[in-house]
Amino acid sequence: MGKDLEKRILFVTPESFEPSGGIKQLYRMVDVLNNLGYKAFILHKNNGYRHTWFQNKTPILYNFKILKPLDTLYDSPKMSFSGIIRHFLKNLFANKKSSKIYKDDIIVFPEFYGMHINEILIDNPKVIYVQGCYLTFSNHPLNKNLIHTPYLKESTIGILINSDDGINYFKNVFPKKKVYKVRHAIELDKFSPSTKKKQLAFMSRKNFKDIRQVLGNLYLKKLLDDWSLIDIQNLNHDEVAAILSESTVFLSSGIDEGFGLPALEALASGCLVIGYTGKGGDEYFNTKLSIKIPEKDVQEFIKVTEEKIIFLNNNLNWIDQYANEVREHINERYSLEIEQQDIKTAWSAISQYQLIKKKLF
Repeated sequence: MGKDLEKRILFVTPESFEPSGGIKQLYRMVDVLNNLGYKAFILHKNNGYRHTWFQNKTPILYNFKILKPLDTLYDSPKMSFSGIIRHFLKNLFANKKSSKIYKDDIIVFPEFYGMHINEILIDNPKVIYVQGCYLTFSNHPLNKNLIHTPYLKESTIGILINSDDGINYFKNVFPKKKVYKVRHAIELDKFSPSTKKKQLAFMSRKNFKDIRQVLGNLYLKKLLDDWSLIDIQNLNHDEVAAILSESTVFLSSGIDEGFGLPALEALASGCLVIGYTGKGGDEYFNTKLSIKIPEKDVQEFIKVTEEKIIFLNNNLNWIDQYANEVREHINERYSLEIEQQDIKTAWSAISQYQLIKKKLF
């Protein structure tokens, strides 16, 4: 095991000026692996780049030449105009100095790169980190060449998945492939309730057309006259935590989510969470502060949210009696310690698999 800890693990990570929970989780796993004694790094394209919308000191390596072909494959959150300009200038004046990558470095790819995983660092062992199982066939051809998917390649020594829903998906699609569940952790010291006020939060990037219908109904009936509405999209990590801590309601509108971290963060912050589980959230939409709406059932979404806003207009402190119970429930399943143990278990198994594979081949 000692020699396996000496091998480097490089996480291919997109560059974007907009917040993305998936990217934060890549950084998070690198940090945990280093705490466990592994030599893990984020691998970015442009020398000196670092995501700064959340606090981190995560170790980073850079390689412009290798990652440049992947530029157009990341379906990032919609950039603002200023973000597009910054991104263009960053690439125009990029420092293209590259770190050396060795053939025994393990390369971790997010799932959305699809078939292009086969084209980058072809001699290296690979792990695919699936945070969105419904993106599995992104950037794949829909023809007989699909049999060359990186998920079935001998060079793919592990598949990491973040939810029970994702595990079930992969058991169906790739029944012979070994997969490892790595749960996301909630920072309960950061995402915690404070004094609640009439404030409703949502994330506009996730299926906003349905949120618009729900809010339109509430405004029309004058149920939100003394409420504040806050879109947490494009806020940094600390700002999101601050908003959720004082919000009373969070509308969850994501569909086909790998896990749906914002809804769980809202629950930890003592919000009443109403909306879609995104399938991945089925495993935690089971508390007294979470109300599951069948996916895309907009009329039910409107009806339930209206009922709860009417109730909360007269009983704003109702949530307080359940907040601690929900937080205990979350801590039992998504603590930092559990996340670290999942990562330790998965990477220990991956390392052993690679060692056995080398002896066989």
